[in-house]
Amino acid sequence: MIIEQKCWPAIFERVVSGKKNSTVYVGHAKVKPGDFVLFEESHHESGKYTGRKIKKKVIRVSKSSENHLYWSE
Repeated sequence: MIIEQKCWPAIFERVVSGKKNSTVYVGHAKVKPGDFVLFEESHHESGKYTGRKIKKKVIRVSKSSENHLYWSE
């Protein structure tokens, strides 16, 4: 499964640099290790995509009332 995630430039840079390596999702109960998160950078003012993308593999899912996903660098 590939989860598409729209994100602002500051967050996108943290993902690219490795400073951000986890996120919380609600409602993705079927997500499992081996799935992917596709981060797509967009401008927060216009909402338009910049064309920059990075795909990260999910390595761990912590189950609770929310799913906390971790990916590899």
